[in-house]
Amino acid sequence: MRMLVILGMLLTFVRPVLAEELMTIRDFRDDMLLQLQQTYPDFTFEPLNETSITFKTDGEKAAEGQIFVDNSYQLYTVEPDNIDVIMDRVIGRLEDVQPEGPSEKLDDEAFLAGLVLVLRPDTYMDAAPDYSDALVTWPFVADLAQTLAFDSPETLRFVTVAELEEKGISIDQELYERAAANIRVRMGDVYEDSYGSLSLISTENGLGTSYPLLPGVCSAESEDQAFWVIDRETIIRSRLDEGRPGWAETELRTNAFNIRKSGFGMTNSIATCIDGKWDSIPIVATEN
Repeated sequence: MRMLVILGMLLTFVRPVLAEELMTIRDFRDDMLLQLQQTYPDFTFEPLNETSITFKTDGEKAAEGQIFVDNSYQLYTVEPDNIDVIMDRVIGRLEDVQPEGPSEKLDDEAFLAGLVLVLRPDTYMDAAPDYSDALVTWPFVADLAQTLAFDSPETLRFVTVAELEEKGISIDQELYERAAANIRVRMGDVYEDSYGSLSLISTENGLGTSYPLLPGVCSAESEDQAFWVIDRETIIRSRLDEGRPGWAETELRTNAFNIRKSGFGMTNSIATCIDGKWDSIPIVATEN
């Protein structure tokens, strides 16, 4: 169960000591969460970790995504007297998730520049089937799909087929390549914490599950490796060339199985890159 301990360490950053009168980032997140719930009663909000909140709404204008509070919190530590203005700015941006929201006011180039791909299980939207059917996705391996999303400073939301049709944007290879090319720029810094043959990968802007989709991550020149999506922001990587033959793969499968059994993790399969080609292996229980 070592990885369950690691799970509790996700996205933990070293921050300067704050004055006693300032809120902690967790309190800041909780305050924002309460205001979001009051402002958007039709949405469901849940804290994902101390730096982000997930949101979801069903129905004709269904949407799902994340709100990141770390940038706003840093502004608050510099200008604590402006907390109301800082909060209102983030809360107002939630209009981005609606089809008639500010993203429609962007010109096509600005909109295309914000598109990225994230890995999600193909059953991720089962709770909202009408919305799930409208998502823009490309298959990856096994139960994983490359899902088109629009990334802005405080939110990450999925893009629907209807939205692209209204904008006159074709769903084709050119769109896919544009979104894939945006990942590196929009993900910010990449954090990798290693634990033997396993490592946790997250990014500054919550695009950790996009990491395997970066150009060159899986190529003829890349090392053999495997990836497992543990949550919306983080992925576990195993370097399959390290250690005894088959040992790294077994360690990842065992830990993934135990984490899923404990109610964490998002997928039932592990994506593998061997000799520059994507494939998958299932999560199974293994004997020591």
